[in-house]
Amino acid sequence: MHRLFIFIFCFVFLSVFAQENRKISYQKIVNGKVTNECFLLFDKQHSIFITLFESVKTQPYRDEDGVMVTPSNTIDSIANKPKFVYYQIKKDDFFVNDINNNEETIIRLDRNSSAWELTEEHKKIGDFTCYKAVKSTKDKKYIAWYTPDISFPYGPIAINGLKGVILELYTEDKSLHFVFQHYEKTDEKVEKYIQSYDFDKAISFSEYQLLRDKRKKEFLMRSTIMESQKKRP
Repeated sequence: MHRLFIFIFCFVFLSVFAQENRKISYQKIVNGKVTNECFLLFDKQHSIFITLFESVKTQPYRDEDGVMVTPSNTIDSIANKPKFVYYQIKKDDFFVNDINNNEETIIRLDRNSSAWELTEEHKKIGDFTCYKAVKSTKDKKYIAWYTPDISFPYGPIAINGLKGVILELYTEDKSLHFVFQHYEKTDEKVEKYIQSYDFDKAISFSEYQLLRDKRKKEFLMRSTIMESQKKRP
């Protein structure tokens, strides 16, 4: 009987521990069009926001900055790595990965120090009561609907810092919109996605901009060379 009690206790303890991991699924809408499925995975220490891409996205394409992305299409290629935003609650640091020309760069984002404007306006999203909050960044104003029912300070992309998880987030003009789909407790862990990275080696956003400019110049140079080679008799 004593052994049975210990077994049951351990089983319950491990089940509760596993359920400390939470997962929220979102739809990403850009200019009124659904573009991607996303999810936020988190626990008490950190969170990771993952954007999922269809396999067709592994073909060469231009990113939002006009840079040509040319990932290979092998099963184990870098093209199959998801784009993420990782947040460490203890250090209050954000990290993102940029995948370009078969290279992955980890970038430490500058923190936005502007305060949230909290309101009493509320609405239901799924089974959760959510409250409206507004935050301005350098070039955008974000409207967030967060729920104290899930009392973690996380949210989509690099927007967080409220007394509850953000279930819906959009810019004032709704050119970017994250819509809540599903919430669950899960055995899946954040570590699954970050264990191969050394975030101490991350570069700053200003360093990334210099690197991006360098890549643009290299791309233009390669394009010029290719065009000149085509014109040769």
